[in-house]
Order: sequence, then C-alpha cells, then structure tokens
Amino acid sequence: MNWKNKTRKTKFIQLSTVIILTLLILAAGLVVFSKNHHAPDPKKMTPLAATKYLATKDFASLPEAEQAGYLSKLQGDKNFPPMLQDRELSDAEKNSIRRNTARLMHKQMKKRISEFFTMSPEEQNKTIDNMINDMKKRRLAGGAGGPGGPPPNGNRDAMMQNMLENSSSTERAQMNEIHKRIQQRMQNRQ
Repeated sequence: MNWKNKTRKTKFIQLSTVIILTLLILAAGLVVFSKNHHAPDPKKMTPLAATKYLATKDFASLPEAEQAGYLSKLQGDKNFPPMLQDRELSDAEKNSIRRNTARLMHKQMKKRISEFFTMSPEEQNKTIDNMINDMKKRRLAGGAGGPGGPPPNGNRDAMMQNMLENSSSTERAQMNEIHKRIQQRMQNRQ
C-alpha cells in the first residue's frame, strides 16, 4: 500500500507515531547526556588528575554551578590544593585551567574582597596574616607564590590586561589597598 492510497486517519496515525518516537529518542538522549555531564568527585581522584580535569573540555562545558561545586571541593581539600600541582602541568594545561576557571576565580575574588572590607581592623589583620602564611607555605612547597602572582609561563602582561578588563575601578582600588597592606604587614613581621 503506498502513501497516496492511505486514508487521512492512517496517515495521521503513522505520522504521529513517527513524531512521538523521534521525541522519545531525543528525550532519552538528553537524559543520558545530562546524567553523564556531571563533574567527577575530586576526592576520588589523584591530586594531579583532579587538577588536570580543570583543563579539560569536559570541565569547560559543565554548567557554571557544576564547575563552581567542583572547584570548591578541590579548593577545600587542604591535602592537595591545585597550586601544589603546578610543576606537573604543561604550559597548555596551565593556560586551559586559567581560561576555564577565570570567571569563577573572579567571582570568588570579588566576594573575598567585599567580605574583607566589611571586617573589623583586627579581623582584616588576621586575614592578611593568614594570606601571608599561605603564600609562604606555597613557596616552601615549590608552588606559585600566591594569589595574583604572575603565571608560571611568564605571561604577566596578559594576566594584568585580563584583570583590568574584567574589574571595576573600585575593585582595582580595593585590590591595590589589600596588596599594600599585605606588603606593609610583611615588612612589620620581619
């Protein structure tokens, strides 16, 4: 029986069946894709593998909330902060990590700066002391010197240009104030 000889009702039923099956297949594919598109648990990975995941296309394609959750878990584990894995990453991996995490890191930085300036002077000094201690620990461990330091491949100008383009004048003034206070506190502690 060819298409021309079929009744309207038969054509409608067959066409509806094809459309429904196509929609079901697409829905199933979407469910499978969304289930497999979650960040792995960094605590179930080696420190290096957990850090390298930040450089992958899989990480970059995650929703921002999923990226933030992964990064938060990774940063919250004091046994292997990403900075300490720096020497085992290629320059391409380091650049990918910077590119994939820049927006999240900027949001974290804005939040920390905002919180800092709502603290009492005593709390600010304690926070600065903690920052100095963390920088010293990273230097002793052979990692990067601290937040805001130049990228290991020496591309400081690009990093500074990106920071200028993605921050307001108020944020830059606040960062500058914190940096000055860190320097003063470091001199006072010597």
